[in-house]
Amino acid sequence: MLGSLRVRRGDNSPVHPAEWRTGKTVDLLRLLALNVGRPVRIDSLLDKLWPDVAEAKGRASLRTAASQIRRTLSCDCIERRMDGLALTGAWVDVSAFRDLAVEARASHRSGDHAKVVCLTRQADAMYLGDFEAHDGGSDWAVELRESMAAMRVALLTDAAESAVELRWLQDAVDLASLVIDADPYSDRGHRGLMSAFAGLGETDRALRVYTNFRAVLHDDLGISPSAQTQALQMSLLSGTADLSQAPGWVGHEDDCARTVSLIRGATDRGVRVMCVNGATGSGREAVIDAALDRVGGTALRLRPQGPGALPSKVEMVAAAKRAKVVVLPPLDACDDSDIADLVSTIAALTPVDGVTVTIPVDRQHLEPLLMELEMVSLEVVLVEMHTLTRVELERLASALLCGPAAPGLVDVLMNVSGGLSGKATSELRRWLAKGRVLWTPSGLDIAPSHHQTSELEIDKITRRILEQVCPLGTDIVSLLALLDRPATAAFIAQLLDQVAWPDITENDVDVALDQLADLGALQLGPHGYEFMHRRMLTTIEAWLRHGVRRQLHRRLAESPLLPEVDRPSHWIKAAASLHAAEFDEAAATAVVDEALSNALPSTVLSPRPDSGFDLTARVALLEEAVRRALEPLLAGAMFSISLSVVPDVLQPAAIATAAAPTTAA
Repeated sequence: MLGSLRVRRGDNSPVHPAEWRTGKTVDLLRLLALNVGRPVRIDSLLDKLWPDVAEAKGRASLRTAASQIRRTLSCDCIERRMDGLALTGAWVDVSAFRDLAVEARASHRSGDHAKVVCLTRQADAMYLGDFEAHDGGSDWAVELRESMAAMRVALLTDAAESAVELRWLQDAVDLASLVIDADPYSDRGHRGLMSAFAGLGETDRALRVYTNFRAVLHDDLGISPSAQTQALQMSLLSGTADLSQAPGWVGHEDDCARTVSLIRGATDRGVRVMCVNGATGSGREAVIDAALDRVGGTALRLRPQGPGALPSKVEMVAAAKRAKVVVLPPLDACDDSDIADLVSTIAALTPVDGVTVTIPVDRQHLEPLLMELEMVSLEVVLVEMHTLTRVELERLASALLCGPAAPGLVDVLMNVSGGLSGKATSELRRWLAKGRVLWTPSGLDIAPSHHQTSELEIDKITRRILEQVCPLGTDIVSLLALLDRPATAAFIAQLLDQVAWPDITENDVDVALDQLADLGALQLGPHGYEFMHRRMLTTIEAWLRHGVRRQLHRRLAESPLLPEVDRPSHWIKAAASLHAAEFDEAAATAVVDEALSNALPSTVLSPRPDSGFDLTARVALLEEAVRRALEPLLAGAMFSISLSVVPDVLQPAAIATAAAPTTAA
């Protein structure tokens, strides 16, 4: 009911507007739907729908309208309870919107900002337009329309402020802009937009927002912005507003725990050297900092001036007398003579007891360093930084972004970082600073770096299309959004719900596709129809209610038209976690086979015993390929996987996988 009225029967078939016969019948349905599951008193219904009619005639009209609703919907969905009528067994967007708004407000009060944005995005996806009624000027319709619009503005305002707190700056811009569109006099909405632009480094745009807002208030209402908004403007002018700080570093829990253990295990005698080995960008220095924070006590980081510069003997001695842990700069830019001089300086600290000298070092400089340390008989402990797996990278992204990371974002992050946590962290912070992190139903995703149309404008276009398109068009774009690949009219016709569309033809689908293309939703590519903008897919997926999404994913998973490799992901999205293992073995096998064939050369899978291949390297490569192939299947599922590799010098590498479901096998 948010926007034009849309009704579906229990079998998913749409109700054509002409089937209601009268506007009073439709308004009766609206009044009952506003209180779904709860009885509405008959005298209240008569007062709203037939206020100027005699009671007996009004009751007769009410009975007729209720019967018409039952016949049209083909079910006994209106019950008589006490002295009222109740609509039962229905999902109503107004009710769902109110529930999400209440939950979002509670989350905002508790400081759960990520949940506020998530719930608001879900709620606002339902809001295709203001509430309408046949008798749109009646008191009850006007009151409801205004209360729903006010609830939406409050919801969007809270979410814009939460998005600023999370550094989801593009979401903050979109949400604050929606607030201002709905309420041009909103102080909080304009502050949210100013803060978002300032966080993106666009202070000039933030100040223009303030100037325009002040002019609107002065011209229309004869007042000035609030003291809080004026204070934000002054802080932007003076450069004192701190709106660019990103969340802190997280990740490498095992490496950090080992570093903590080694620091705590130091004795009070002599000098010990701890080498933290990892490539530049692996997060080794962040691990050291995190470990020192957990250990506490005295620690000192030496930072000589200039690239590759190392601390002098005087600096080292002074630091060793003041702190139990001395952290040196990385050795990545040093040569062998620099390393030899450094080790000599460390060896000269031996009169100082209980000092751990911590050195970040890459693989190239590790061996020369260890050789020099062995020559002076210093105690050495080693922490090896490992490359993050896809699952670990997803956890890192989710923690740093303060929300679940979408698979697409993790894929891009893996490609640009190579699994190095330091590079991944820098990239995530850059995305946050550029406003490229966006909420989607699949999690936080990355927006294109260059796009001509803003995400907000695409959202508005998509909502307008959903409001205008016929029921068949709605079902088509819903399928295409979840299918996430181009499709022809013949393909779509076979995927449509045959109960809802029993007589549908390929020509009917073709006509609907042409209409969607004319509206700017779809375009015809070499492999079929696809969305004009990928953001449209995200908006439509968010607009679909959860139950419909699951039904559509199940239909796609069960369809023999889809390739085997595509079906497991639809099974997982279609079912609750207890049923996530329902996809068949053939589909899972197909996914693994495809991943292995794409990721590995044939010699890895069938090496010749006399070819001189590196068995250890090939086994590691094979294990990683299988792990990457299975991780998407296991995302969100209630079972785990363990891999055991069995090398045999006489046989090709063998691999065994074991799945341990927490429910049925």
